Amino acid sequence: MRGKYKSEGDFVANRPYTVKGSPAQTNESTDTYDSIDWLVRQLKSNGKVGIWGISSPGMYASMSLIDSHPALAAVSPQAPVTDWFLGDDRHHNGAFMLMGSFSFLSSFGKKRDSIGIRGPAGFSGYGTDNAYSFFLKAGALKNLNTRF
Repeated sequence: MRGKYKSEGDFVANRPYTVKGSPAQTNESTDTYDSIDWLVRQLKSNGKVGIWGISSPGMYASMSLIDSHPALAAVSPQAPVTDWFLGDDRHHNGAFMLMGSFSFLSSFGKKRDSIGIRGPAGFSGYGTDNAYSFFLKAGALKNLNTRF
């Protein structure tokens, strides 16, 4: 994933596809093509590649199908982040899931300060083991940004 852990570049969540050859052609489809091309040339194999992923990596697996590499033989996107309204962890049939979103985005949305094997730490200052109490005391949703 570009811009995460030891990968160079800037992270963009769900970077949109751009047509190959356009000025902004770097995306998950072109990155996947280049990665497969490098792997096929470097490793002894039968020349067939399979990709799978869950959540964001599931979306990346889906993106590998666009302008796919000739060696790509199988793709299994599992729970891909393709529709944030229905069935994703952010919304359940349209209902915003505050607890899961707050916890996840407290680390996911942070800029990294270095290239390494660990991502930035998420929020841990709940002060209780009862999520209901934490969010009840926080009050309105806008208070989370102000307080935390």
